[in-house]
Amino acid sequence: MKNAVLRDIPAGKTYNLTALIGEFGEVSLGRVGFESMIEVGQGAEAMKNEKAIRTVSKQHATITYDDKFFIRDHSLNGTRINGTKISNEKGWLRNGDQIFFGNYGPVV
Repeated sequence: MKNAVLRDIPAGKTYNLTALIGEFGEVSLGRVGFESMIEVGQGAEAMKNEKAIRTVSKQHATITYDDKFFIRDHSLNGTRINGTKISNEKGWLRNGDQIFFGNYGPVV
């Protein structure tokens, strides 16, 4: 598995995706306070916009690895990679991609 990190830009946090997926098989992402591995919307600027944060689902998406890193959307408000909505609820990730959750993003 390639080494990969996810940066939550507003929160100023970096997560080692390779280690998390190696240990747990997948990484869950969701709204702050709902026990996802990575809680989206923690940054000071994000917290000012509560309406946008509410568009992030409690269990919004998961990232897995199968020869590539994939993100699967589980939300009502959608997930976008570089501004393009994920089709068929799943999209693969490349270095430098930005992930948008609901009306909140970017995260990576």
